[in-house]
Amino acid sequence: MVFSLLSYPVLFDLTEPLGLLSSTMVTFIVLFTWLFVWGVVASARVHITEETG
Repeated sequence: MVFSLLSYPVLFDLTEPLGLLSSTMVTFIVLFTWLFVWGVVASARVHITEETG
């Protein structure tokens, strides 16, 4: 979460050429990254608990 808060200015600069869609694009990128990270964490957790259980 801290990473996404620190990366907002960079994301806005990168998406600025999109005009009105820049805030939508930043929201999409943050949500996609959040879901991807939690998917990896959940997958790793299942993999680790299956091997030790």
